[in-house]
Amino acid sequence: MTRPGSRHRAWIEIDHAALRTNLGIVRGLAGGAQVIAVVKANAYGHGAVAVARTLVAAGAERLAVATVEEGIELRDAGVESPILLLWGIGPDEAAEVVAHDLEPIVTDEATVALLERETSRAGRRLSVHLKVDTGLGRQGAGTDEALTIASRVARSAELVIAGTMSHLAVPGEDDAYTEVQQLRLARVVDAMRSSGIDPGCVHVSASGGILAGGTVVQADAVRPGLALYGLVPAWAADRDPGLRPALSLKARPCASSTCRPARRSATGSAFERRRRPASRRSESGTGTDGPASMPTTGWRSCAASVRRWSAPSAWTGS
Repeated sequence: MTRPGSRHRAWIEIDHAALRTNLGIVRGLAGGAQVIAVVKANAYGHGAVAVARTLVAAGAERLAVATVEEGIELRDAGVESPILLLWGIGPDEAAEVVAHDLEPIVTDEATVALLERETSRAGRRLSVHLKVDTGLGRQGAGTDEALTIASRVARSAELVIAGTMSHLAVPGEDDAYTEVQQLRLARVVDAMRSSGIDPGCVHVSASGGILAGGTVVQADAVRPGLALYGLVPAWAADRDPGLRPALSLKARPCASSTCRPARRSATGSAFERRRRPASRRSESGTGTDGPASMPTTGWRSCAASVRRWSAPSAWTGS
């Protein structure tokens, strides 16, 4: 936030009360399931350490990040909650994972063996999450090999299954495919239990699955990302679960003018006046036209104050 006398002309403000409100809404939509709060990518630009502290204090049972470096940042800041690594690790990262007590995903026996060697060398046990590819096609063990990997972990003296997970590809957009994915995961979990293997905390829904509701099973836990920050996937833009945007972009106005109706402005003539409002130019960038809180492309804002933003399709994964 810009303070009096600061040289900065534009700034962002993070509303931590909104984060707490959104966490409560998510928990309600998830039927009381545990919350694995996703704070990857610097908490989607909101500040990972500060956001993590707020969400943990508000009751989030676990945190999730994308990379080992992100997990280490939280540990170095004194965050002690369990931290799930959403992406796989390489051989050069295993030692850091063990040293900082992060919870990696396992998708093949090679990763299991790698983690066993590092935990044995360190004299520690490590929690892992078995990730099953049920149809997203991004990362995970196939449904036919998941039980073999789970059995390998269950026999290990160094590793313990803390969770079994998958990721929905099109929740809220293709109910039939979403049900197929849930059925595939359920079969893997049932097979594990029939073999005497505890699947740990089962989780499959990210923000899309939580907002879709209906036939989406929230399992033991959910992994909200966008929803915690007051954002919704593009397909859910017409829904209003009550989420509050946590981030505001602000800038000092530098000029004011009145534009005639039908006059075009902004780079590429992307904005056309249909009425005759006063136009304010902000100092957040060249050619920024209209209210500083209302961009011309990318995100959706409602009325004079931004109540809900709709993420571009590339952000619908969490």
